[in-house]
Amino acid sequence: MATRLAIREQQLETWVAIIQECRNSGMKTKDWLAENNISKDQYYYLYRCHVIQADETPLLVNKDSRPTGSKSYMWIYRTGKYQTDRQVILYDYQKTRKADHPMEFLKDFRGVCVTDGYQVYHTLEGEPEVLVISGCWAHSRRRYDEAVKVLPKSEQKMSLAY
Repeated sequence: MATRLAIREQQLETWVAIIQECRNSGMKTKDWLAENNISKDQYYYLYRCHVIQADETPLLVNKDSRPTGSKSYMWIYRTGKYQTDRQVILYDYQKTRKADHPMEFLKDFRGVCVTDGYQVYHTLEGEPEVLVISGCWAHSRRRYDEAVKVLPKSEQKMSLAY
């Protein structure tokens, strides 16, 4: 089951302002945060975790030196649910879905990064050599669900994947 995150309008406005400043200055969001000591503690905390999660989601941007409605991406990196003492979620705005974005963000991370099936993440495995990419159980479960659907109705309930 997906976890829903309630985001206050004030927080969203702050993030948009940070993204706008990054875009205007030509800096990567991660670098801007580090330079301005915002989320620096969260960033280092995330890097100390053995297991983190990563995902990216598209968003349409109206002011980005591109045509209105151009697709950009918010790359999200977070601690796992077993990191009970503190939850950290970091957002990294990028104009594209290229592999160099997570590669740059994860270059100093040592551990396991749980991701969906997007191939870009799997090209990162071993870069650095201590980065391990792990698939998400919810995404792997979908394949079993799809396999059951192609079986005849009379055989679906007998399947181990049912």
